[in-house]
Amino acid sequence: MAGRYLELTLYFAHCNSRGIVEGRFDSEYDGSEYIKRKRIFAIEVIGKELVRAIEGNLPWNNIVYGFSNFVSDEREAITLIEFLERGIKGSTGFIEPYDCMHGRLRFFRKIKFEGVGLEDMAIVIRGVKESELHLTSEGAIRHIDNKKVLHQYTKFK
Repeated sequence: MAGRYLELTLYFAHCNSRGIVEGRFDSEYDGSEYIKRKRIFAIEVIGKELVRAIEGNLPWNNIVYGFSNFVSDEREAITLIEFLERGIKGSTGFIEPYDCMHGRLRFFRKIKFEGVGLEDMAIVIRGVKESELHLTSEGAIRHIDNKKVLHQYTKFK
């Protein structure tokens, strides 16, 4: 994800790892084939767990959400992602695995605004407000240029 973009973190959560070996998914190891395969498998596992959570076909939810998230759950995240993808060119929702510890796969759910810089942040903020979702917390938009965080904005309300 090199280049210039804004990134909005929607929530942090964890789910069952389904046997993924413990360890981090550090970006410093991006060149490692092992880490790439592990990251792809982790995203597949997380995606399946999110689908199961949304469909509600289990008597329990395997997704455990962190505290002070921007949205309350995956349903709200999907609603916001779809709304912003329609309204802001270059918007994409994605899952970012963080690490695997004690049988739990920890991850972030985010939206990336490709080609959008700090000067365009008002467009993103307006888009989030126009979604009319009852957001649970203040979010964090990070302005990233060539993998370096240049600015972090947290005032939405």
